[in-house]
Amino acid sequence: MNKEEIYDHWTSWAQEHGEAIEATTRTQSAKSIELSALNSALSRYTSIDSAPTTILEVGCGNGVNCVSIAAGFPQGQIFGIDFVPEMVDHARGSARSAHIDERCTFRVGDAMQLEEIDDLPTDFDIAFTVRCLINLESDENQRRALKSIAERVATNGYLFLIENSQQSYARQNDLRTTLGLQPRTPASFNHFIDEVSFLEFAKECGLTLQGIVDISSLHDTVLYALAPSTNGGEIDYKHPLVEAATRLEIAHHKELGSPFGDFGQNRLFIFHKKS
Repeated sequence: MNKEEIYDHWTSWAQEHGEAIEATTRTQSAKSIELSALNSALSRYTSIDSAPTTILEVGCGNGVNCVSIAAGFPQGQIFGIDFVPEMVDHARGSARSAHIDERCTFRVGDAMQLEEIDDLPTDFDIAFTVRCLINLESDENQRRALKSIAERVATNGYLFLIENSQQSYARQNDLRTTLGLQPRTPASFNHFIDEVSFLEFAKECGLTLQGIVDISSLHDTVLYALAPSTNGGEIDYKHPLVEAATRLEIAHHKELGSPFGDFGQNRLFIFHKKS
């Protein structure tokens, strides 16, 4: 898809699903894993008892992530940016419903052009994305967005990226073919990141990689390989083993590590912006 088609896709999902998690993901298990990993990373690198912390989400969708973070960080000032106006409207509604709208600010904007957003602070303590960059249709646009986001991170601040990786996705497909299943292909509105070139460019943006956490390897192995190998290839988001794998995955997020390998398409990249 091109940029206009991707915009139309997410506008349609925003209109259909409103403030529900289905506006940005197909399954509660994946969203639970993302929120668990994100909150664990924030707890590791930010103190909830410290002075007010400014946190930026680029590609905030309908605000599910921002609302979750605001609930756990009462000193945090949360800013969310999304390029779909309907998503931003729903994010504001979610914040009002949670009675945290005084600490959550949402704006319509382009991840590649954050400098054009009025009243957006320039030095965030924390910035993050959750499957935002993969909705940019080329490596070049992903690099433009990364540069734009990095410029908004304060010196000694952190950037957390939960994004889908071409390399781990390929390893996941290796599992499928071993079990006699056909390889999967990403959705047409997704362009998974190439870790090799992406991480090299991150250095040019002044970002130092602190680590990569495989947040969903067991979940994805069960959902996309093991369960389909037993039920005719069907991907069953409500399979009981997927729910069990989710619980096990989340149990290991407190240590920001995973003993379950690197087969999950969703990975957490942790960057530090040094002085």
